[in-house]
Amino acid sequence: MGGLTESVAVVHAEERRLVRTIPGFYGYACSLDFHPEGQLLAAAYDGRGFALHHFDTGEVLFRASDDNDLQSSDAVFSPDGRFVAWGQGNGTVGLWAVAD
Repeated sequence: MGGLTESVAVVHAEERRLVRTIPGFYGYACSLDFHPEGQLLAAAYDGRGFALHHFDTGEVLFRASDDNDLQSSDAVFSPDGRFVAWGQGNGTVGLWAVAD
């Protein structure tokens, strides 16, 4: 996951104002999913991997990539927030537990 370092802008949609900018996204963050409690953010990168970020600080807590040239899916939290699922480029699904 080399390449250009980008930032994600978090915007309050109703108020149309910038809430926060989270730096440190490698490549292009093409999909984002919030943990149900709001403290974590899953960001899929340009179809090649994903990372979990602490929402308040932007700190990268975990990063995964399958190094497959094929495109992969978004990374999403389970409804209860206990797992992250990610469709990998080889057609399998990775499932990671989220610690309390």
